[in-house]
This record gives sequence, structure tokens and C-alpha cells, in this order.
Amino acid sequence: YKNNSSVNLPFKTDSFQYWSSSLIKYSKSSKLESEIKYWKNICDQDVQLISKNDINVNSNIEESTNVSFTLGKEITSLLQSKVHNVYNTEINDILLTGLAIALKNTFGIERSILKMEGHGREEIIKKVDVSRTIGWFTTIYPHLLRIDSNDALENLVNIKESLRKIPN
Repeated sequence: YKNNSSVNLPFKTDSFQYWSSSLIKYSKSSKLESEIKYWKNICDQDVQLISKNDINVNSNIEESTNVSFTLGKEITSLLQSKVHNVYNTEINDILLTGLAIALKNTFGIERSILKMEGHGREEIIKKVDVSRTIGWFTTIYPHLLRIDSNDALENLVNIKESLRKIPN
């Protein structure tokens, strides 16, 4: 180390093993049990699936396993800094609203279930600190993506509100 000085690291945080055993206890708690109704409601939704026939009929893209595009600097800047100020939205709210509108316009689907992924370090268990713990803490959960109107702003607000209702 530079100038022969010692390295002072912050205190160690909880281990991945401690965190995972705490999650097992949390999974049996009354707090999580109170969320069952929410998650059951999401999983019990009757949604239309996109069939391979729908994709071939409704797509003007030749068969491909990947379709991609790039947004320019100006649009990316607007998405990151300007578009969400009015309704206090986040980028996920805007992107998911765009996806929902695209699903409706392309396939006629107004309700779909998405597999959402989070960073997994949400503070759902008190006194467990994994801020300096190395590891992959991903959470995966279902989310109902729903278009209720032909008004894009109304859909944006509804999708934003549905995301804010996700427990923990």
C-alpha cells in the first residue's frame, strides 16, 4: 500500500448464509403470510398468452431469435431526466407502460404477467445488513401488466401505482 500505511476497511456485514437463513425464517412469518392474498391475486389472473402463430402473423420481421434497436442520445436523455418529472414516475414505469401499449397494439393483449427481477437487497428483514456482502441477491416475482384505457398518460399513472403496491 502507498507510503506503508495500513488499510482500514469498514466493519464486516452479515454473511450470505446468515441472510439466506433469515429469509427462511421470514418466509414462515406472519408478515409474509399477510402478503399471500396479494401474490395469489396476481398468480390467479387469467391472461392471454402470445402464441407463436400470433408472432408470425402479426410481425413484419423475418424469423429471428432476436430483435433489437438503439435509442439515440436525445431520446435517452429525455427518458432519464425529463419525462418522469410531472407524474413522479421512474424509468421502469415508463418502459413498462411502453411495453404494455406495444403488447396491446401488436397482439391485442391488455393483461399479461411479467416475471420481474429486482436487486434482491431490499431491507425486508430488520437488522440484516448485506451492504458489503458479495453475492447475487436477485429477487424474481410476478407482476400484472395491465392496460385499462386508450390514454397513454392514464396507463402510465396506473402502471406506476401498481408497481408501488408491490409488497417488500
